[in-house]
Amino acid sequence: MKNIPLKFNAFFILLILLVTSGSVIGQGTVTLNAASSGSTLNSVASGAGAGQFNCGAAFTDGAGNYLNSASPYTITLCAAPGQYLSIVFSSVDIARGGTGNTDVFRYNLGFGNINIPDNIGGGGSNPATFTIESAVGGCITFTLSTNNDGGIGPNALSDNPGFAGTISCIAPPANDNPCGALPMSIFSACNSTTVSNIGAQNTSGIPAPTCGIYGGSDVWYSATVPSDGNLVLSFSQGTGTMTDAQAAVYSSSNGTCSGAFTQLACDDDSGPGLMPAITISNISLAGQTIWIRLWDFNGDFEGTFDVCATGNIGTCTPTTNDCAGTMPLCSDAPVSNLASGQGCVADLNASNDGCLAGEHNTSWFLVQISSGGTWGWNGVFDVSSNGIEYDWALWQVSGNPLSNPGICSSLSTPIRCSYASQTGKSEVAMGMNAAELPETSENASPSGNGYVGWLTNALPGEYYLLMIDRWSTIGGSFTIDFTGSASMNCAITALPIELLSFKGEKQGIENILYWSTASEINNDFFTIERSNNMQEWEVVGTVDGSGTSQEKLDYSLVDRKPFSDVTYYRLRQTDFDGKNKLSYTISIVNTIESDGLFTDLFPNPTNGNFYFNYSGINSTIPIELEIYNNLGKLINTLTIEEYSKYQSISINTENLANGVYQILLKQGSYTELRRIAIIR
Repeated sequence: MKNIPLKFNAFFILLILLVTSGSVIGQGTVTLNAASSGSTLNSVASGAGAGQFNCGAAFTDGAGNYLNSASPYTITLCAAPGQYLSIVFSSVDIARGGTGNTDVFRYNLGFGNINIPDNIGGGGSNPATFTIESAVGGCITFTLSTNNDGGIGPNALSDNPGFAGTISCIAPPANDNPCGALPMSIFSACNSTTVSNIGAQNTSGIPAPTCGIYGGSDVWYSATVPSDGNLVLSFSQGTGTMTDAQAAVYSSSNGTCSGAFTQLACDDDSGPGLMPAITISNISLAGQTIWIRLWDFNGDFEGTFDVCATGNIGTCTPTTNDCAGTMPLCSDAPVSNLASGQGCVADLNASNDGCLAGEHNTSWFLVQISSGGTWGWNGVFDVSSNGIEYDWALWQVSGNPLSNPGICSSLSTPIRCSYASQTGKSEVAMGMNAAELPETSENASPSGNGYVGWLTNALPGEYYLLMIDRWSTIGGSFTIDFTGSASMNCAITALPIELLSFKGEKQGIENILYWSTASEINNDFFTIERSNNMQEWEVVGTVDGSGTSQEKLDYSLVDRKPFSDVTYYRLRQTDFDGKNKLSYTISIVNTIESDGLFTDLFPNPTNGNFYFNYSGINSTIPIELEIYNNLGKLINTLTIEEYSKYQSISINTENLANGVYQILLKQGSYTELRRIAIIR
């Protein structure tokens, strides 16, 4: 059993030391609404401007010189959007007791007044402390009522120190609620991830967990249950500060964070020390998302600890989170939309992670030197969301891990490494340059700036792996700009884009083009080109690409002036280095030359495929196509089941000899006859 700490009130929590993580905002202001009726409060938040308090400022009565009055003094402090206020009181000492005494210092969070106990400090040199927190974007109203004794006698308010505290403006972590849950990677063997509840608040709308004592300050993670329905969650202090955490696991009625949550398991002390441990074994949960709720016992401490999720992950295709799925680069690149997590395998351990503390949310990049010289890079990272931190390491390897994955299992100590904490900034830069020579590694000391020395003699043919590790799953894009005299081999780079689809449709007198990519590497922009004869092409417009991405992305562009009959389109993709690649060609018919359901065949004559469009309204009935030669003999039949209105339907003619053919088009009982000439 644990000893439950004595608390002044259910709404008071013991003072915690706020770990530096970027969650506490030291700059900015707090909105102040004050009303005084016959009394004043001396020197509250000294140095603050009129109508405002500084974040990090004192909240105090100064010397305790109140002007006693039966009328109360009221002050309301309101947090900025997306933040909450935390006021840590180091002392409250107002006079109470005695005949007719009505001295009261209280606060209101929006649901009733709560009196603050007097004499918290007990007159000693080490006063007790407690914290009052607002809701996110919420307010705290403080009211002081005196006994109106004119400052005479032992119970006079002016004879006592009054109160003293400090205002902090805090942005809660992104995973403060289930809809911000951070995904947790699952491995076949334990590979711990450091988690944190620093700055977290209580979760509303979901019943309190049933184990231990829930006091709030919880954070949320998510995981996908393996195909056999078994998942093990292990928790430990690791290198963190929390020694007494609790955990609960939930399912959702609709599989999303907006559904009704059902608790599946809850644990307090089954892990090492006073840490939890949870095992899920339920085949009905296979493939489903579960939500993991983490908090400290009684909610009275915020800090960091380790968690790992293990299960039978089966076959896993390496992604850019893995060394074996590294992304080849050969030129400057903006990077965005990379997946979170550690990938299929744990590539790093204590023997090869250098200055890093394992893996968190990793992105692996590969370069090969083509001409030798100095080589380095500059990275600019968006860390506008609080609590984001990037670290990185560089290894020289013997070959290309994409073709030889065994390289990844034999990584040694990195030749360059940086673990410099730069949280609390909106943007940070790090990398390798000449100014930092001969430094090859730095830790999180205050002097660390994220940079170490570059390579002074990179040789042709050498391979280098760069791993950038985002401490938090939240976080956005960054850019990698290569520097130095060496050049890199672009032959190792993968296809610039993986095109999932390219299609178009007629919309009134305009045509709209759609395309989707599964991945992009160094993609600068797309160009849509059109033609009316497939020989001469002109530009319709351009659309910016997404640099480097591993997520499905959708694009579109409207052609407001298509040709009057058939317009052919192709998609050109251009890299940042100017190289480009063309897609296949599609066509859209902008005139209906038939009173029936099918347009005339085009182009006619043709030296390749021919096309037609369906103009009816029932595209759920298959179209049957029969091809007859000039003697009237049936030589081929086709069934087309997937099509849409005005979408060009392509017919392959590579097995047809030159000549004239009759094409019978049928939908249900409806038929139309067309002719096509093939001349090659």
